[in-house]
Amino acid sequence: MHRQTLVFLLFTNLFVGLASAQPNDSNAVNCTQFMAWTAGGVSSQRLARLVQQRGISFLLDAPTPQLLLKAGAEPALLQSLHTIDMRSTHSDPGKVGATDCPAPLAHVGELIHQKKYQEAQSALQKLVTADPGNAALYFHLGITLRDMGDIDAAAAAYRKAIALNPQLWEAHNNLALLLHDLKSFDGAIAEYLEAKRLAPDESVVRNNLGNTYCDKGDYTAAITEFRELFRMDSSWQDGHSCLARALMSKRDYELAIVELRAAILQNPTAPDEHRYLGQALMLVHRQAEAVRELRWAVQLDPDSPLAHHYLGTALFSGEDFQGAETEFRQAVRLQPTAGNHYYLAACLMSMRRYDAALAELDTAARLEPAQDLYRTRKRELLRLMQASSVR
Repeated sequence: MHRQTLVFLLFTNLFVGLASAQPNDSNAVNCTQFMAWTAGGVSSQRLARLVQQRGISFLLDAPTPQLLLKAGAEPALLQSLHTIDMRSTHSDPGKVGATDCPAPLAHVGELIHQKKYQEAQSALQKLVTADPGNAALYFHLGITLRDMGDIDAAAAAYRKAIALNPQLWEAHNNLALLLHDLKSFDGAIAEYLEAKRLAPDESVVRNNLGNTYCDKGDYTAAITEFRELFRMDSSWQDGHSCLARALMSKRDYELAIVELRAAILQNPTAPDEHRYLGQALMLVHRQAEAVRELRWAVQLDPDSPLAHHYLGTALFSGEDFQGAETEFRQAVRLQPTAGNHYYLAACLMSMRRYDAALAELDTAARLEPAQDLYRTRKRELLRLMQASSVR
């Protein structure tokens, strides 16, 4: 994933969590977890699905709703909690309630949503100082430091949380996110595998692990991980782009097309997915469909040299040379590489505009003097021009 586009890296802020400090707690979501996930930026849709799956271990008695709203929960989400199964982890359900929703963390969540990261960090640091053995507080501090851009300090906070509570799978997951961003893929994979061992039913961990395999170039492992994920959670909506990229690396273009269509269904305005789909369609000789997808890619991202290049290639294959020339010239304008000049030259040669093609080949050869291909094509063109002049 990544991550170049944040199309595969988009997952980096999808699931930040806060587990209970007790490793043997029920799977039900407690108020501290809910509050931390809200403060960390987990979407209401994702939170609703989590609590539907797990149930909750806290009552919505006053002042709990006010604290959750302060932490950043949306009113509609809180309303939906009234329909959720209440699965208490406490021996006395009558004591479950506001005490499980710490007001200081609600205040931290409020500061995070207001982007007052320095104040949030200061507030959390005071809590950590008062309770140095609380893994949850270090984890929450890691989220805040990450949002501030202090990656090293965030990683240290996550590592401290793990040291205090090795069962805190969310800390392994978030530490892996940081390592992925630093392109320490092996370290990230190790952390994700530990998170997966601790929480085998958490779809987000498998998604993140699959994306990391993709970015590392271990496409076999990526395919395995995503197929396991989709078997386990058929409603999971992410990961299709990365799986398609892995499948294309194996030349399984038809299955890649299926995955790319699924990715576009989730995000119809994603230009890269339309481009990848256009490329895959070209490879299976479905030119008309390829042109349609690549036109979408250009429309959605007119400043993408790759989108123009591949649209030019598809049009060239369909012998629409004038249309191809337009796209290749846009690619050259946006990214004047030797390769783009070369493809423009090939298009011009097909229209017998030999002088213009020769100029493009000259430019390509000048930009990459070590590339024999450009000089060879230039010699061939000169011979063709000479033969044409004799006739």
